[in-house]
Amino acid sequence: MDKIKELEEIIKSVGPQNIWHPVVVNGDKLLANGIGETADGIRDRDGILDFQGKTVVDLGCNFGYYSFFVRNAGARDVLGIDMDDRIIRGCEILKALHGVDGVNFRPLDITKANSIGKFDIGMMIDIIGRDKIRTGAAKDLLNSLEKLSQKEMLLTIR
Repeated sequence: MDKIKELEEIIKSVGPQNIWHPVVVNGDKLLANGIGETADGIRDRDGILDFQGKTVVDLGCNFGYYSFFVRNAGARDVLGIDMDDRIIRGCEILKALHGVDGVNFRPLDITKANSIGKFDIGMMIDIIGRDKIRTGAAKDLLNSLEKLSQKEMLLTIR
């Protein structure tokens, strides 16, 4: 099976309600819209957020949207983590299709990611929302982010 067809199957199995940002291949072929907020305040902060030469962990990376973004913004090494094996496979396909190096992906529960090392920047983009706050899960997520972040943390809450 070719990579794009495999990615399309993964996207279908994951379901549109679980895809946060657009999934695009070949520069302009949209495979999924994503349901996340498009005005994220991160991409338009040129010069404020400095990823140049830094190591970054992207917790809850989904299909790698921000993992690829920070690599393109100068991060030296990026590790995207998501608990869904299918999504991680999709990230690997996107990495190959985009020809990106310096980005790796790993299937792992965020709250069990404490042993993977320290990173200059730990990111958790749009993972915490009302449901995580109400159930108390936000504390475990924030603890994981703090343990992995050596210098800076980038966190958005919706």
